[in-house]
Parts: sequence; C-alpha cells; structure tokens
Amino acid sequence: MSRGHGRDDVGPARARRALAACARLAPLLETEPSLEALSFYPHLLAFELHRLPDDTKITPVILLDTFEDIADRHRDLERLLQRLVWLLPNCFFVISGRSRLQWADPALHGQLDHTGPAAWPGLAATPGPVPSPRHGMPGGRQHLIGDLSPEDCDDHLARRLVKDGRPLIIPAIRAVITARSHGLPLHLDPAASRFLEIRRTREPQPADFDHTFPALLARALSDLTAEERGLANLARLAGDFPTALAAVPTLGWEGRHHRVLGDIRWSHADTAAAVAAFEAGRAEAEQHGAAGERAMMQVRLALAVSFADPVRADDELALAHQLLDGLDQRSNTLLAQVVALIKDAGTDGVTDRARTLHTDIDNAGLPFLHRFVELALAFQHAVRGEDEDLAAVIDRLRALTATGDFAYFTDITHFMAGLPLPEPSTTRWTTSEDDVRSSWRGLVQARQEFLRAGN
Repeated sequence: MSRGHGRDDVGPARARRALAACARLAPLLETEPSLEALSFYPHLLAFELHRLPDDTKITPVILLDTFEDIADRHRDLERLLQRLVWLLPNCFFVISGRSRLQWADPALHGQLDHTGPAAWPGLAATPGPVPSPRHGMPGGRQHLIGDLSPEDCDDHLARRLVKDGRPLIIPAIRAVITARSHGLPLHLDPAASRFLEIRRTREPQPADFDHTFPALLARALSDLTAEERGLANLARLAGDFPTALAAVPTLGWEGRHHRVLGDIRWSHADTAAAVAAFEAGRAEAEQHGAAGERAMMQVRLALAVSFADPVRADDELALAHQLLDGLDQRSNTLLAQVVALIKDAGTDGVTDRARTLHTDIDNAGLPFLHRFVELALAFQHAVRGEDEDLAAVIDRLRALTATGDFAYFTDITHFMAGLPLPEPSTTRWTTSEDDVRSSWRGLVQARQEFLRAGN
C-alpha cells in the first residue's frame, strides 16, 4: 500500500486486508512523518519480508562498521540504530567495532529502548571488569577477533621499554602482565607506565602486576569509550565500590560521572552526598541539552531522597514525572513508581502496589527492576517489623542477584533489619561495613520515628 497525490493505489478491500494483517500500519500512516515516527517504519519492511512466499524468501545482511563512533558518544543515534535492529528480526546484522555491544548491560536502562540480558540474551557480557580473550568467550553472539596472542603481548612489552638495546621489563614481569591483559592492547601501555613509576623508587617485582590496581583501571577507563568506561558500572553492579569510585574522576560527561558517583553514594545510605551528585548530574545534563539524562538524574535524586525524607521525596518525584513527560523512558518511569513505594514505606497498601508493579515490569521486559521493587519491600517490612515477610524478600533477592549483579542489595536488606549476614559478604564498600550497616539501620529507625509522630 502506498500513499501519493492524495489517493491510495490499491482497492478498499485489499487496503483493509493489509491494515488487518499489519497491526502497526495504520498508526504509522496516521502519524506525522517525524524522525521518531520514521524510525519505526523498518517494521513494515520486516512485515513484507515475512509475507514473501517460501520459494522467494531472503535474509538481508546489513553491515554496520566502526560502531564505536556511535556507541556511548551519541546515544540518540544509537537508539535509532538499535530500534532498526529490534524491528528487523528477520534480517542478519553484523556490527563491528573496537568494543562489545553493551545492549545487554542493565546499567544502560533509560538510555536505549531495549536493554538487559532478557532483551538481548545473545549479547550478555562476560563477568568481571576485563573482557575475556576469544577462547574464553561464552557461546553468545559476540566474537572478539582482535585480541593479541601471548607472544604478541610479550613482544610489545619487550620493545616498549628498552635500555642499551635490552628490554627493561624482565620476562617474569612480562609474563604476569601478559596473563593479566587477556590479550587487550589497552592493558599493556598502562602496565608499562606502572613499571616506570615503581622503578623510580625500587626494582619492580612480578607481584606488583598480579592484581588489578586503580591506576591501571583509571587509565583504561579514560583511554577508550563504551567498553572500558562500562567497567565502572560493572564494578558498581558487582559491589566493588572502591574500584568504581576510583574510576569516577576519569569518566567525564560521556561516562556519566555524576550518575555513577550518586549510585555509589545512595547504595551506602549517604543521602546528602548522593543528592549532591545527582543534582550536579542534572545540571550538567541541562547544559548539554540532554533531556533524557536530566530526567534520569531527577529520578535517581528522588530515589536517594525517598529513603530519608518522604516529604521532600514527594516534591522530587513530582519534578521527575514532569521531566519524564513526553520521553520514551519506560525503565525510569517504572523506577519512579519504585521511588513512590519507598517514599510511602511503613504505610498500608505498599505490598499490593509492589505486586502490581512487578506485573508491569514483566510486561515491559525490564527484569532488572524487580530487584529495586524487592529492596523497596525490604524497607517496608523492616520499618513495620514484619520479620517473616522480610525473610521472604531476602530469599527472592538472593535468587534475583544470583549472577552477582546487585548482590549488595541483599546485604542492604540485612542492614535495614539489623540482621547479621549469614556468611561473609563479597561486597567491598568505600567505608567500613559497620558504617554502612549503621547508616541503613538509621534510615529505618528514622522512618519509624516519622510515622510514630503521626506523619
């Protein structure tokens, strides 16, 4: 069916059949042809490809190269390209670049239409802050083809620092650096710099390079873009907060430094520091004209405030909804509903609202948000002293965080209720565990006092 010169080129009956068969055709034709609307038209191509007779079916192959020029630097363009891929499931896309696609990373929620391992199971990243070499990659749809062999790494390090025609870095140290690099060229030069730094005061030893040190991580994060700056979020998700915090100064605007810092601070129940970071992030987003990022910062600001100050949280949440209006940010809209649960913790009806929100999250295909709902319920039950309900939340959170991401939510739940951890935690806090425990327990006690006062 085509539109031209004010008339349809097909008969009414055929037009009705086309409209009935393609559910999105009528809305697309009735919408003004803006860039946003046109970005959904690939669905029509997918529909036509699907309707081809079996003997003429084809699978178009679409190549997108140097994707690092788009990913993370131009999220609006990346959103359009991701939408193209999503709407053309019967096409074969080959996307190449210096970094892995991060679409399966839950940390990108709100920046793109579809994120997380449920949306992109074939793109799930390998665990840990360093990409594995190709022989260690999982059986997904991402293939690392540019890592260096151990021989290449050793050769590079041997030539990198030379004195009197001989390598400065001895073979034993080169072997450790090579093993730690996983074949990533990005790892080698910072390691050489670290070698020179140590050599100013003493002779470097292999043990100096047999760990991940913040200086190397910071250099890696500042050197490249999507993949490497994602290390800060990976560290935060895994509960390695000192590593994430060490990376913050290197992130800059493109790495959303204020957002990462704010997420670290609210996770420690440091409301004032979290609010300051999110306010700075919101202001920076306004300066860059980034409406989506500004709304995201406001939702996170409301999240940080909701535990400590339900009265202010009302105002912050109202502003968040105002900034979200007109934006396609399903995850942040749902997260704002989680904020409302936390704000109202200790009152009746929160559990029923959480059950409804779980259903909405399932329907939206954003499973990572279930953890936030459970955290809100943990706060609710801790405030009300509902021990059995709290134990059920802990069990559900353990299941939801079994991969390691957000596992510190389970720690926080114990801290809220004043419960001992059943086993030593893998979470690394920026301060002592006792300080974090005391801060979260203090928020629960403050809410109990607030409710006893008749609020």
